[in-house]
Amino acid sequence: AGQGRLSLLHEKQSCKMTSGLFTRVTFRVCVDTQFGDSVFVTGNAPILGYWKTDKGFKLETSADKFPAWEGTALIHSGFSLEYKYIIFRNGEVLWETGPVNRSLKTSLEMMIVDDGWFNGIRVGVQIAPMSDQSKENNVVSKDVKTKEGTRDEKVKSVGNDVGSQGVVIVAAVLPIKVTKTSSGKYEFEWDQLRAVSKLRNKKRNFKYVGWIGIHVPEEDQAQVKERLIKDWCCYPVFLDQNLAYRVFDIFCQSVLSPLFHHIIELAEEGSESCWQWELWHEYEKVNKVYSDLALMPVSQGGPHSPTDRIWVLDYEMMLVPHYASRK
Repeated sequence: AGQGRLSLLHEKQSCKMTSGLFTRVTFRVCVDTQFGDSVFVTGNAPILGYWKTDKGFKLETSADKFPAWEGTALIHSGFSLEYKYIIFRNGEVLWETGPVNRSLKTSLEMMIVDDGWFNGIRVGVQIAPMSDQSKENNVVSKDVKTKEGTRDEKVKSVGNDVGSQGVVIVAAVLPIKVTKTSSGKYEFEWDQLRAVSKLRNKKRNFKYVGWIGIHVPEEDQAQVKERLIKDWCCYPVFLDQNLAYRVFDIFCQSVLSPLFHHIIELAEEGSESCWQWELWHEYEKVNKVYSDLALMPVSQGGPHSPTDRIWVLDYEMMLVPHYASRK
């Protein structure tokens, strides 16, 4: 019983420590294996071995679960994952034969991916969003003990000292889901799965700067921008889809993120996880675009007022303070 409680405590602590940085992805697939077979999942993430079969993520099964194989891996949140299942059989590797890789966009906080059968179609994905800690973060006052004795004293919580000042929040991606219907109409929805979405308070003048996650043709950008600013206080950065992929998915996820989380592997020359000066310069370019928009005055259609503070989130935006402080 004691060991069970310790295991549960460790699980809760692990979830709390990784919240916001990683998604706990449980891969589940049914495989009609033979005695001695092993099942792995491999793909474009470090923990999946970057498509190297000898470094894939091993799945497990048991008598009561067979033919289902499963395993839980920590993968960076917001990552565009591509992967396939493989079977090790008598020294040979058997790949799934589908022409298209399986894909998944990781999100906070836990995901259970039921991929059906080997070579089959996905059954579904269960998502558990990040727990809402707003009650803990909105404490306005409490009793404090001072040298003069005990008295009621207002104690401001983090974020409550903003007063009448505005806060321009710069994040890689806006906390808004933007979709374009078949009729060409754009629809908008607050994205609760993004960490920046928790920074929302009607009493505070929060303004958001970031990419909207999809390609918007130039002729549609004005109307999308107007809706986002008017209804959501969101100021969109319009990026070319290929540029966004190279900066966020390749450079940030394959180079910066593993480095910052002490995942150090020798990258093969020419691989995505190898340092490329071209990607670094594109990273600089994107950060400069975000910085310029964050500091654009309200009189010019931007979010920034003279008394506003700028709050920069995400390691994708590390150079924004550098550019902003030199304006």
